[in-house]
Amino acid sequence: MTEGDRRFFERHPGRSHRIRHTSMAELAQAERIDHALDTPFPGFRWFTVIRQVTPGARVRVYVQAPELCETDVPEEMAASIYREVEGQNTRDLTARLVGALKQAGAM
Repeated sequence: MTEGDRRFFERHPGRSHRIRHTSMAELAQAERIDHALDTPFPGFRWFTVIRQVTPGARVRVYVQAPELCETDVPEEMAASIYREVEGQNTRDLTARLVGALKQAGAM
């Protein structure tokens, strides 16, 4: 999925956010690192909302939504959804990532 995210942002250089269905691999990864995503509510599924901080550096959050929700949404809507579901831990992680990238001269 990360390769697909990379290609998405390459094809859409004006975008910083993306929404897609959460993959089985991501669900398994979440379970392995001890914060398994709960079984979605009936009629819902997990979606992954990605923020590209800089090319090659992305942060993702997960949200449950009705399974028929559209994933092909404009940047403004994807960014708004990301801001709604990111938590303080994600904001802290992103700040540390940006700091490290700036220190390394990658931003």
